[in-house]
Amino acid sequence: MGNTCRDDLRCLLERIKDTDEQVNIIIQSGEDCCEFTGCICEVDDCFVVLIDTKRGTCIRTYILLDCICALVHPAQQSCCDEY
Repeated sequence: MGNTCRDDLRCLLERIKDTDEQVNIIIQSGEDCCEFTGCICEVDDCFVVLIDTKRGTCIRTYILLDCICALVHPAQQSCCDEY
């Protein structure tokens, strides 16, 4: 059986994870999109775990693969500081 888009996304996320560089992950949230920035620490069948330490604490964000619209690697400066 051939690879699905989800399989390809998981492979891409694993390759980015191996770089230890930050990534911007843009997700669909209702009618809008949201952007999360951090380092990938885990890629699962259903979600990716992003670590953000810029606020002085280690914050883990669990993002469903089905919600991901785009990836920016290496991460670009966000146009807004709020998620």
